[in-house]
Amino acid sequence: KESDFEKIMGVKIPEKEISEILKRLGMEVSKKESFFAIGAPSERPDLKIKEGIMGEVARIYGYDKIEEKIPEGLLVPPKRNDTLFFSSIARKIMVGLGFSEVYNYSFSKNGDWELQNPPSQDNKFLRTNLAEGLSANVKENSKYFKDIKIFELGKIFPARLPDGQADGERLALGAISNKADFYEMKGVVDALLSGLGIDDFYYKDHSDKVAEVHIDGKTAGHIDHNSFELDFGELIKLADESA
Repeated sequence: KESDFEKIMGVKIPEKEISEILKRLGMEVSKKESFFAIGAPSERPDLKIKEGIMGEVARIYGYDKIEEKIPEGLLVPPKRNDTLFFSSIARKIMVGLGFSEVYNYSFSKNGDWELQNPPSQDNKFLRTNLAEGLSANVKENSKYFKDIKIFELGKIFPARLPDGQADGERLALGAISNKADFYEMKGVVDALLSGLGIDDFYYKDHSDKVAEVHIDGKTAGHIDHNSFELDFGELIKLADESA
């Protein structure tokens, strides 16, 4: 289209001159109303799209004849993705506390959601927690390392609610240390929550070395001896970068 040349190239080239340039490039040219019908030579596959054709027209016409112009438009800053933002902060906190991040499969030997086409018959379900995978990591790597401090930030797929509806996909953060005790892991949770700007939290102790983590009146996770798991989606809602 004739107007496309001016729109893309930023300069108005007379119709006659465009036609002459195209013919000089070995193209078959016909025009109906404001549209050009162009047949490109078989040896020029780069001229199959209009941008390629316009680039050749600009080259022959002369780049020096095309006036430089600053693009016009309204720049709108992108909305921050809180999940990515606070996930990055959480990772830095955990690494700063001496933990290494791991990435486990989202599949498990048991769960509430069975896959129609599982990757293997041993892992036919979507995992409902991070703890099982982290514990398996510790068991396997204990053969090679004495001190293991690892964490994972990933999706889990909890059980159905009492009414049969799905609780939905959740983002969780879990950690484990084979040399830590309950109180050390509680200290890690303290540092993590404080680093995310969350201060309205407390622990509700249950049996020996097991406690629920309560934030803003909700149960947001638990600590179990040398490990913990938190609902990271809830943490994001309450996190404050200015704290």
